[in-house]
Amino acid sequence: MLLHRLTEYAACAEADSELPPPYYRPRRIQWILRIAEDGRSAAFVGRRPAKGEKAQETTAPYAYRSGTMPPPFLIVDTAQYVLALPKQVVGKPVAERAAEDAYRRREAYAALLLEWADAAVGDPLAGVVRTFVTTGVLQSLTVPEEMTSADVIALMVGTTWLHRLPSAQGTWASVVRSRKSGKAAAALCLVCGKDGELLSTIPESIKSGAIPTGGRGRDAQLVSINAAARGRGRAIQLVNTPVCEGCGGRAMAALNLLLASDTNRRRTADSVTVWWTQEPVDDRTSRAPNSPAPPCSTPA
Repeated sequence: MLLHRLTEYAACAEADSELPPPYYRPRRIQWILRIAEDGRSAAFVGRRPAKGEKAQETTAPYAYRSGTMPPPFLIVDTAQYVLALPKQVVGKPVAERAAEDAYRRREAYAALLLEWADAAVGDPLAGVVRTFVTTGVLQSLTVPEEMTSADVIALMVGTTWLHRLPSAQGTWASVVRSRKSGKAAAALCLVCGKDGELLSTIPESIKSGAIPTGGRGRDAQLVSINAAARGRGRAIQLVNTPVCEGCGGRAMAALNLLLASDTNRRRTADSVTVWWTQEPVDDRTSRAPNSPAPPCSTPA
């Protein structure tokens, strides 16, 4: 029922242009890598905020990733993926294993850029990126001294954010579907009641910090069974929660939107409550402290 209602809200919010593209979420960008229009050079532009200023965000590709070698995001990712900048413990030399790991991540990142370029037939900016990768410019960049492996880098050509291109959005959605559908066969979705390709895991996670915790905030999964002892019939992942790609992705996008809203959320020290209405409510009610706000109405 919860996922069903969230997908209803997502459809409404999407119609009002409140939801980001599929598998995009607001991310803080510490660096811009501005590629020349011929693809044969590039320069870094720092975007770290001054002390006391709020960091700027942009909606960018994102999907929950885990494991020993998590796959890259398209176009916008950390320096560990974009530049093969390894993780390093302060005061210690870079471990050989960390350097090799970062190199493999950059190779995967570059391969994903080329996958987009291959799919974006006729898009001149995708051609610029192809040149940028295939001529070795990406691999030969000098990393700024103040950059860390966790810094997020976004690519631009001129004044254009590459991840905002329709071709990039389409390729990223296709990539995530491929990663998250796994080997699940097409079957009936628990949410929409239609036959479709089912997810093995939910592509999007609850954004870190959205749910109050006593320790370090991390992304969280709404539905997660990763040990046989916890699943019905020892089944793991979403075997007992059949959800199609469309419903799973948009339900989580809707939940993150609600969790980020000051009018649809109430936080305490150790919990958070969100709400929304199926029908429009009086504006005066929506503005009253701690009362349900009317983000939109559910489509008939």
